[in-house]
Amino acid sequence: MFLVILTDYYLIDQSYVGPDDWLDARQLFYIGLCLTVFIIVIHNGRKLIKLWKESVYENAQMKEVLLQSQLTALKTQLDPHFMFNNYSVLGSLIKEDSAKASEFLEKVSDVQRYLLCNLEYDLVTLDNEVQFLKDYIHLIKIRFGDSIQINIDITEEKLSKSIPPMTLQLLVENASKHNKATKKCPLFVQIYEEDDYLVVENNIQLLNNLPHSSKVGLNNIAKRYHLIEEREVIIDKSEQVFKVKIPLI
Repeated sequence: MFLVILTDYYLIDQSYVGPDDWLDARQLFYIGLCLTVFIIVIHNGRKLIKLWKESVYENAQMKEVLLQSQLTALKTQLDPHFMFNNYSVLGSLIKEDSAKASEFLEKVSDVQRYLLCNLEYDLVTLDNEVQFLKDYIHLIKIRFGDSIQINIDITEEKLSKSIPPMTLQLLVENASKHNKATKKCPLFVQIYEEDDYLVVENNIQLLNNLPHSSKVGLNNIAKRYHLIEEREVIIDKSEQVFKVKIPLI
């Protein structure tokens, strides 16, 4: 339109072109310009919104992949950690009591089967985790006998909730690893529900010479919850009691 107006201005005799004609031409020019700008804005705006949505989607996918890789890395710590601790116990039992060592090895095999089936999941039902814990308690009892007492008090309603796999086992292991457990001074571990949390509580009677700790247990649980759930693991420690509250999902 601009070229048409420019051509008319130079090639047409101006005596034949009135002021109204030039006004109409300028109006057409401005209307055409506005329509062009409007169409360009709409077209590019749609394209930018599409690109933005794709970018958001890709970022969400990358974030999900990153979180999943972090969870996988944390879960891969658990199986070697579990086996290392229990093979250490097995080595001690072989020297002390070969019959107990044989029974202990058989129970470790049963527990290992659970790990192979469930460690691939980010969450398992509390019911499954409690059943696994009961198998693990058999291992504890072979080693400590009645020196350690573990009480589980959970209603049927809460058993359908979910937690990361091996959470209860790690907390019970943590209690038995750092505290004395004798017939005169038994170690009491209580597992019970409190609102939307599961509480694992034990009396504190620390060993004089604490074993070297890799701190995989509590750190691993806290990090996995941080990636899965908005609520954090709560650790409450007093002079007599060590308490860990884990959210039920």
